[in-house]
Amino acid sequence: MEKIFDPNKSLINLGVVRLSIAMIFIAAIFSFFVVINGQNMIFRLDYVGLKFAIEYFGVPISICALSIPVVALLAKNHRSEQTREQIRTASIQNTFANYHKHMEEFEKYLIRTHERIQNLADLNKVGNGPIETAKEALIYSFGTVPC
Repeated sequence: MEKIFDPNKSLINLGVVRLSIAMIFIAAIFSFFVVINGQNMIFRLDYVGLKFAIEYFGVPISICALSIPVVALLAKNHRSEQTREQIRTASIQNTFANYHKHMEEFEKYLIRTHERIQNLADLNKVGNGPIETAKEALIYSFGTVPC
């Protein structure tokens, strides 16, 4: 099922936005025809005609003006869906990057540990005995003897 507010579509391509605008303008056109059929109108190009038009066509104009806040609410919701999708995508990318970074650090740790073990083995071969070799190994690995 397709999302109502698909974050991958532009606002004007969303069906809910097109349907909302169409319904509002259909209601405005309907009210326009109701006003025209109910009055005996005379077309005048002066202030009296303009005053008459504003007075009688106030309802259809108000209905058309209603589309502005409706589209603003739909746009706000669409923007929040896009933000949610961006956060989800960033989280997936972050998890992927963290996994690979941790794998790199673990490989470095294994290499360092292998080198330390190799150095301890070399010290044991040429040392003055097991006790001295152990002390030298601790000093080499940790910088001090923990005793």
